[in-house]
Amino acid sequence: FGAVALLGLLLRSAGFGLGVGSGRPSLAPRSAAPVAWRLHAHAEAPQPDADPDRPRPKAKPKAKPKAKAKAEQRAWQEGAEPRLLALELRERALPFKGEDFTRGVVADVLGPVAAVLSPAMYTALIRSVGETTRDGWRIAPFVVEYMSNKGDAAMAPNEYHYSTLVTVLGKASKLAEAMRVVWSMKARGGDSAPGVVTYNALLAACERSWDAARALKVLAEMEAEGVPADQISYATVIKVLGRRGRWEDACATLPGMKERGVHPNAYCYNAAISACERAGRWREAVGLLDAMRADGVAPDRVSYNSALSTCAKARQGVKALALLRDMHRSGVAPDDITFSVAITAVTRVGLWRDALGLLRQMQAAGFVPAAITFRAVVSACAKGGQSETAEELIEEMQEAGIAPTVQDISAAISAASQTANWQQAFELLEALKELGLTPTVKTYGAAITACGNAGEWRRAFDLLEDMRSYRIRPNVIIYTAVITACAHAVAGIEADPDGDSTAAAAAAKALLGEMAADGVELDVVCYTAAIAAAPDAAYALALYEEMVKARKLKPDFKAVNAIIDRIHADLPEAALRIFVDAAAGDVPAYRNFATQTLKPDGTRDFKLDLQHLSQGAAAVILPFWLHRVVRGAFLEEQRERGGSAGGGGGDAKVEDDDRTSVRKLTILAPGAGQARSRYGSPKPNNHEEKLARIRGIMADLELPLLATDAQRERAERGRWTRPS
Repeated sequence: FGAVALLGLLLRSAGFGLGVGSGRPSLAPRSAAPVAWRLHAHAEAPQPDADPDRPRPKAKPKAKPKAKAKAEQRAWQEGAEPRLLALELRERALPFKGEDFTRGVVADVLGPVAAVLSPAMYTALIRSVGETTRDGWRIAPFVVEYMSNKGDAAMAPNEYHYSTLVTVLGKASKLAEAMRVVWSMKARGGDSAPGVVTYNALLAACERSWDAARALKVLAEMEAEGVPADQISYATVIKVLGRRGRWEDACATLPGMKERGVHPNAYCYNAAISACERAGRWREAVGLLDAMRADGVAPDRVSYNSALSTCAKARQGVKALALLRDMHRSGVAPDDITFSVAITAVTRVGLWRDALGLLRQMQAAGFVPAAITFRAVVSACAKGGQSETAEELIEEMQEAGIAPTVQDISAAISAASQTANWQQAFELLEALKELGLTPTVKTYGAAITACGNAGEWRRAFDLLEDMRSYRIRPNVIIYTAVITACAHAVAGIEADPDGDSTAAAAAAKALLGEMAADGVELDVVCYTAAIAAAPDAAYALALYEEMVKARKLKPDFKAVNAIIDRIHADLPEAALRIFVDAAAGDVPAYRNFATQTLKPDGTRDFKLDLQHLSQGAAAVILPFWLHRVVRGAFLEEQRERGGSAGGGGGDAKVEDDDRTSVRKLTILAPGAGQARSRYGSPKPNNHEEKLARIRGIMADLELPLLATDAQRERAERGRWTRPS
């Protein structure tokens, strides 16, 4: 019947109909009779008898009423007859032309076949009318009205017909119309009175309309009408509460069910976990899994997937791995969604090893990773500096029929830049071009950074020219990356004044001129790189003053570190002035570098935090601060008590600790929290050398070092977690 209906629609669109009465379909002018009549006319037409003398088969006995009901039920289950009627109704009644017109169309279509339609087939017809088109909900109420107006008590609409109508209206987001249907059912009473099936359909309509307040009112109305709510009712209410972000009310519904004698099942708990997922409440979502077990309900795959998704959104990769282990112990088999969500969770926190392991487990379980899963693992490996692994994964993507994108290869190039592997960055860039992809600004930026970290500043300029050949205009980020590459080379300009470092400084200075000619405005990051790449201290100071005074840009601690590092040896007064200005301004690392605490006994504890300061900044401020603040306070106290500074060495001791108001001085050495300087090779955190340098400064200022032998011994063995 479905094939016949499709063929009929095609022929009618061409101006033909299905001819009947000849025993086989034929092309004929379109008939005005409805489809339903033509289908039955085919069965009623006399069939030609080509051979009257042939033996006749025995006539089949008439079907018993029970067999007829089964035949009708089978036809209803297949949905053939209701779908054909629904197609005819849609074709003739839409677009909607008013109630009277639609009422007449329904009578014309259903009248010839009303005798063979059962109540179950009417239910299927109402559902089919609503599913055939977006405006089918306009026709469905007239089908129910036609059943009511027939005057046949056996064909009168019951609760299931009205419930199906409410479902159709709910799927069309027509909550107000669905409510009116329920009110009419209450007015009719009898077999049409709304029961739990109708109310569940109305709750589903509330969920589709995101109307949590109406859903709660419907639930209260059920209780007032004496209609017991079931697990589906409560689960629907929990879902609509979750959609509105009311996760607390959704979770509170579970104990409320138990108070009313309804035990929540896995569907109810899963709805509550989804509510927590929408609100990002990963702790509550995981806690619901434990509550399920305590309540005798075993979490299923949907439960674990929802909890994993919550952990992924909250960036709780470690907890996601724990849920996977718990899922395995519980005997719940993961699916492709489980692996994909878990991979997303661990990649968001940089656990590239776990992401790669989950990908291999997923493949071993027979699941084919989707493109988004592959890309998540590639991105995680790239952020972890695993350029070779990222490149291997890109090759696997190609073997799986997934074409890599520019973003995938750019991520691998970014990984190569972290390890200063500029050769691999160049190879990946060429592979990108061979695939017919066009490099982006981000692609070139990553490749230039790889060259800069490797000290290949000339190749960085080559990439800049290659970028222009693709008619990609460099922005301030690209220029900054090239200047940074020059800054890495300039770091050794003092040791080799006539070598490659001088050429790099000159190239960076020329590039600043090109940026000005192209109208590219420098930001703080670009100025910081340019200061580090300056050929001399005077030019660096001029750039800093241009940034602060002319451009009115606010320097951060990296910019202040860069300028003080560059000029403190040649222009110490200017470096000290910049330091003081930064400490008095809004640069946190400088503003809060020195603190003192007044004790109840009148003594003071000083603390100098130089961890976020560069080596040059620490060299500028440490002698100044010790001389002006600590030594001044110490000498003032000594003068008040008639003592002397005593001792000229770092190991000098004071006989009585109470004689000085400076009880303790703590210095957190620069670079303690940094493994790599901003523009140079990694610098070792040698605590003993730093302590020796601090002791020497204090000895020059005639400050006694108050430290016990045990403290000094621990410092010499390097057991202090932070140099003090």
